[in-house]
Amino acid sequence: MMLTVFFESRGVVLHGYALQGQNINKEYNLEVLRRLRGAVRRKRPDLWATGTWQLHHDNEPAHSSQLIQTFLAKHNIPLVRQAP
Repeated sequence: MMLTVFFESRGVVLHGYALQGQNINKEYNLEVLRRLRGAVRRKRPDLWATGTWQLHHDNEPAHSSQLIQTFLAKHNIPLVRQAP
């Protein structure tokens, strides 16, 4: 089982578990990002309203796929990139 956690200075915004055998791929990551958007909207409305939240991704292929990049751009999700 793998734990995924999204947080900021005030605490956890979203957490979830990937079950044993779950493929961690771009489709899985897309679903997590959809849930994250909803969680930010509900739990951090101030950050949502001002657009001041940022997502920090590493360079893992499931994070840098065209599907994910398109989703991030479409929803104006600011991204802090990992150094190469």
